[in-house]
Amino acid sequence: MIHLCVPKIEAGIISLLLGGLLMGCPGSGGSNSSTPGSNPPLATSYTGTFTYHNHNARTGENLNETVLTWANVNQAQFGKKFSYPLDGIAYASPLYVANVLIPGQGGHNVVYVATEHDSVYAFDADGLIPTPLWKVSFINPPAVTTVPSADTGDCCDLTPEVGITGLIVPPGAHRPHLAEIGKDAGRQRRLCAAGEGAVHLAQGDGGGRVTQRVAR
Repeated sequence: MIHLCVPKIEAGIISLLLGGLLMGCPGSGGSNSSTPGSNPPLATSYTGTFTYHNHNARTGENLNETVLTWANVNQAQFGKKFSYPLDGIAYASPLYVANVLIPGQGGHNVVYVATEHDSVYAFDADGLIPTPLWKVSFINPPAVTTVPSADTGDCCDLTPEVGITGLIVPPGAHRPHLAEIGKDAGRQRRLCAAGEGAVHLAQGDGGGRVTQRVAR
């Protein structure tokens, strides 16, 4: 079972914790930590967490919990499992999908993470692979970059840059869908994308109109 509780993951690291892979909760107890690639998977029939706080009501409830109990959520059994590095801050909630077929890599339980540096990662949620299963970047400096926070008038929340803040995985899709903002040749752009190796983009003009559809 997986629980996602993080409103923001600081740049440079995402932590997965024991007890059903509770992810990215700073200050959680436990000292059992290691690098990816050295941990056995946690057996579970949970299919995934596909959106922030589990569903569109955003309550965070999981009324079908089968792994975590009052007895096993403690410092001895519940704590950090391993960490993966990121290239920026992750404000979007990390999402989990079970049994995803990755082309050329077989099946994996996957954690998808998006950053404000305009990158999307797919990590092995069981820590069996020490590197990302795949990573997609939506920038190409110096021409295409993230948006500086100062350009948006935001001084205190999304800093120092704005990139990908929204992330969902529609059930059955097995790949993340996202909303991205960037700067292309000095002009702001907005993209809606679905990524798993090949990324399909719908590029807008900032006014809610789709101006171009491309695949890369």
